[in-house]
Amino acid sequence: MVNYEAALVFLKKRPDYMAVVECIGESGATWLDVVECTVAKGAVGSISSVRYRISQLVKYGIIEQHRFGKNTFLLLNKNFLKAWRKTTSPEPREKKP
Repeated sequence: MVNYEAALVFLKKRPDYMAVVECIGESGATWLDVVECTVAKGAVGSISSVRYRISQLVKYGIIEQHRFGKNTFLLLNKNFLKAWRKTTSPEPREKKP
């Protein structure tokens, strides 16, 4: 079981992994799109480095890979996405008494 709040702390300290997650986004993306986006951001220098980071994020359950024919789609894990939304959403307003 992965603690997704701890995973978010890890990602904030590692901009290379955070770039991969940001390139996948909430709606997901193809493997090639994620690689191109991550390299374009300058967070990682080569395709093999991006591939390694993707494999590590899959290993720890932060992202999921799905193969359809020749394409590989990457999606953020549902539970990780919930934790992600909590940190990126604006703070709720306090109710007036």
